[in-house]
Amino acid sequence: MKKLFCSGAACLLLALMGAVLLPQTGMAQEKQNPPPASSLKEAAPDGQGRQWPVLVAFEGADLLGQRLALRLKERLDASPLFRLARQDEKAVKVLLTSRTEIQERPAFGSVYAAVWMYAEGKDVLAYFLDAQAGSVDEARLDAEADRLAANADKIAERYAYLFE
Repeated sequence: MKKLFCSGAACLLLALMGAVLLPQTGMAQEKQNPPPASSLKEAAPDGQGRQWPVLVAFEGADLLGQRLALRLKERLDASPLFRLARQDEKAVKVLLTSRTEIQERPAFGSVYAAVWMYAEGKDVLAYFLDAQAGSVDEARLDAEADRLAANADKIAERYAYLFE
């Protein structure tokens, strides 16, 4: 009997890809339209200059996925709400995994899965907070990065007590 093995991130990507490839309903299409970058809060979360530590980790070899991870890091770093965290500090960790949507045409698009976790440190078990899947192409790269950054803001507000 053959045993199948896949990494946790790859299994999650495959599971979440089904949601992306299903026909879109009106509500799902509404969810896919990210809020404009100007709708992100201008002030720090607690009004005292505090920024949420966020660590972005990427797994994949496709160019669009790599660019999405870089744009997400740029958005989070430029925001007054977040700062990029070190591996050894407690932070919201975003694991971004992507694969080419069509192997024969890598520039056509990529599918990705993003998993948000809370980690106390590098060698401490991380706790699942949220996940989302999507697809990205060259035209929607900035919009998807904004969508992921907006979700990071929502998660940071929901789990703010973890950083008290």
